[in-house]
Amino acid sequence: ALLQELNLGKRKHEVPSLAVSLALEGKASHRELTSRLLSDLLGKVLTADDVAKAFDRMLKDLPDLILDTPEAAQVLGQFIARAVADDVLPSNFLEGYKGKMNFILKEFLLSGELAEAEHCLRDLEVPHFHHELVYEAVVMVLESTGNTAAKMVELLKMLWESGLITLDQMNRGP
Repeated sequence: ALLQELNLGKRKHEVPSLAVSLALEGKASHRELTSRLLSDLLGKVLTADDVAKAFDRMLKDLPDLILDTPEAAQVLGQFIARAVADDVLPSNFLEGYKGKMNFILKEFLLSGELAEAEHCLRDLEVPHFHHELVYEAVVMVLESTGNTAAKMVELLKMLWESGLITLDQMNRGP
């Protein structure tokens, strides 16, 4: 009720951002209450676009969040998954990130430039979604013919050796 009385205007997206940022350092029960708060605020104070904007910003700020909370990537991913399940985030929220991963892979297959693919993945600044790149690479290999498999193995090997993709992300991808 208090949030409804405030004139937040274009800053409404800062409410979920602040709530989730504070909950990152809290206990599991605090994170659960924060997820419920986001769900309760939807339609009253926040729109799904406000929540999406908040999570987009947090994903871009993830390297800074990890400095304060080393498990921030995992916890933020859990918040996003819960928000999608609770219909707080638009169901296509993750599709945007998948589409960017697909684009990187397709460009790599056309150009064959490993360094450019690595650069593009770094520029996305969404390390929590790197397992999606692994998943999409596997799907592309299964759906293709020719030397796609060899190229994807080369790319994934280089990304793993550079530390951009972790062993856990390799395992979660497929």
